[in-house]
Amino acid sequence: MSQILKHIIKIRKLLKDVSIEPFGFKGIYVPKTPEDAELLRKLKHHLRDYYYKETNNDVDLTNIELNSVIVISIDLKENIAFYETIVAFIQSNKHELKDSAFYINENDYCSDNSESSFLENYTTNILLIDFLKNISDYSKQTNGELELFFYKSEQGVEIKIDYNDSVLSKDLSDFKWSIIELTEHFNQPSDSNERKQIFVNELITILNQKGCTYSSLIDNWNLLIDNYKKSFSLYLSGFSFEKVKTASIEYFHDLTDRIHSTVIKFSSYIFGIPIAYIFLIRFLDFTGSNIVKDSFLLLLGIIFFILIWFVVLKSVKDAILAIDKDIISFKSKITGDNNLITIWNELDEKSKTIIPRQKRKLKLVKGLTIIIVVLLLIAYLKIHFDVLLKPLICSKNINKELFINRDSLANDTCEFSEQITQDSTRDTIQDWIEKEKELLETNDSTLRKE
Repeated sequence: MSQILKHIIKIRKLLKDVSIEPFGFKGIYVPKTPEDAELLRKLKHHLRDYYYKETNNDVDLTNIELNSVIVISIDLKENIAFYETIVAFIQSNKHELKDSAFYINENDYCSDNSESSFLENYTTNILLIDFLKNISDYSKQTNGELELFFYKSEQGVEIKIDYNDSVLSKDLSDFKWSIIELTEHFNQPSDSNERKQIFVNELITILNQKGCTYSSLIDNWNLLIDNYKKSFSLYLSGFSFEKVKTASIEYFHDLTDRIHSTVIKFSSYIFGIPIAYIFLIRFLDFTGSNIVKDSFLLLLGIIFFILIWFVVLKSVKDAILAIDKDIISFKSKITGDNNLITIWNELDEKSKTIIPRQKRKLKLVKGLTIIIVVLLLIAYLKIHFDVLLKPLICSKNINKELFINRDSLANDTCEFSEQITQDSTRDTIQDWIEKEKELLETNDSTLRKE
């Protein structure tokens, strides 16, 4: 702070009956000490008038009478940062701070040695104005009034930077950090222009809704920041927040159409698949005279079953799961947006009712296809029982009879062998007895001879 400003501050505090003048201020000064007289001499070049009140005679600054009543006028036109009131300070420094060293007499505020929320708010306010000037499309200053212009497609706003001390009495502490963050955020080299334009779009929307005034911007600053954060997040996902409601409605209709399309498919499958199989069964030859034709139809039924399970129904299942996933994803993106709460509620209802219902229908269709294929197979086997199953049963019976006959033959063979064995043994004993008889007869004959 300059010495001249310090002297002016000191003499202003000593003045009585002060009146504010266009050039500065005027009042009665009573020098009581030599230091007071010296103070008046130091301000010689800033004294517009100085005379004794009683005599109206000019004061000789080299010989000032102590305790005399002197009327003085201080001229502040030479860029002296001395302000009687906060309003005067704002009027002089509305768009930028002209001098960092200043004094406001109304609240005895000195920039060098005072701590005040006023200065913090004022500094933040100037930071905001500089920020707006940097992102504006055009600025104009006429007769000390600053106007900023912002444009987006087919829309634009004009805001005049005009405020009073009531704005600076608000708590602007959060503004400073948000402005610093935005400035750093906009300095990203990859998409700096896109980020600025998104912010400008939200700024225009807020001003159109709340009023194109600087005080309105201050009051709705936090709302602007929140909207920008949402729009930027959507921008990163490929959306534009200014069109989010339209895009959300379009996407909602697309999901609804996909859901209804799935419902129609299920309805057609529920009626179409049984009818197709019935039509196939109708061509079966129930007389059983044409097994080749019926076998071909059975093969077609099995192929049809495979196509339904692994192609048609799998595609429908994937479609249901994709719709369910898209609903969950979209609900998470619009959660917290009051403008889209109706869409959120409708999607939530569909995810809880329609999607589970379609999953149950899918299980029903699968069950029907299994039942119908089983019935087709049973009908085929029933028709051609004599050709397919009866020979197998007869073959089984013949094998059983052969097995029984084989066992009977074996038993007979054993009995026959035993009989043969018994006969052979009987013959052998008989021969032995005869030989013994012959031997005895021979011995008897020999004994008689002797």
